[in-house]
Amino acid sequence: MKPISLITSIMLVAAPGVFAQSDEQLVGTIRSSAVEVFLEQASWVLPDSFQNSDLAESEKDRVVLQLANDTADCLAGTAVEYAAKYDIPIPDFVSSDGTIHFDGDSGREFSRLLELCVNSAWQAAGVSRE
Repeated sequence: MKPISLITSIMLVAAPGVFAQSDEQLVGTIRSSAVEVFLEQASWVLPDSFQNSDLAESEKDRVVLQLANDTADCLAGTAVEYAAKYDIPIPDFVSSDGTIHFDGDSGREFSRLLELCVNSAWQAAGVSRE
């Protein structure tokens, strides 16, 4: 699975719902769900070059955890940035269950911002997104 597919999966993941959540709670839900999904899917999302590398298992685990947290930070941060940049309230595109959704093609800019952040996070972790 390509990393962009992982990002899409994270964006669409459902977390336990809570009614009338604040922006901070919604962003926290996005982040925690993203970490969980990344960790569940890491074994088949990370490229073979990483899986077959000479890194010790403990080092691989550390990198996977770092990528999970950094990718989740990207998703949460992008939600905040997108909301501020386009003056769109977070609840207008984030459901109480943490699902991110857009009408029409309005999510293109969100995806672009997210992709830039995720690319940087993976590069910092030393993992190719091939």
